[in-house]
Amino acid sequence: MTREITKQALEAAIIRNCSPMLAGLKPACLFTFPGVFLAQGEHVDKQELARSNRAKLLEELEPCAKALAPSGISLRVLTWRSCGALVYVYRPAMLRRWIADPHAARPFDSLAVYDAPGPQEQAACQALGAALA
Repeated sequence: MTREITKQALEAAIIRNCSPMLAGLKPACLFTFPGVFLAQGEHVDKQELARSNRAKLLEELEPCAKALAPSGISLRVLTWRSCGALVYVYRPAMLRRWIADPHAARPFDSLAVYDAPGPQEQAACQALGAALA
């Protein structure tokens, strides 16, 4: 499903997908904003559409980011896909505190009874933590 890229559509998607983060219950949320943002193959029309959609989403993201900034909330597009853009909405200060918490920094220690993640999963979590610190 794709939707028109407007400020209202983006605001609705943020509210629908990020309510716990907006309420201060969690430090971050991810959601996919549907649309064609990455063209696969060499179709010139699709490449132009994807380029146009990326520019439009970034244009509409800017006023939302400015409106949320006084509340300590940041927005960023993490990646572009042919089926949508992965949008990360987060509270940097809260995220830093959460990552600094020893229990959060070692989430797998408390999961010893379950299948432990492999080295790749642990490295990915550590890299994410380092990038956000």
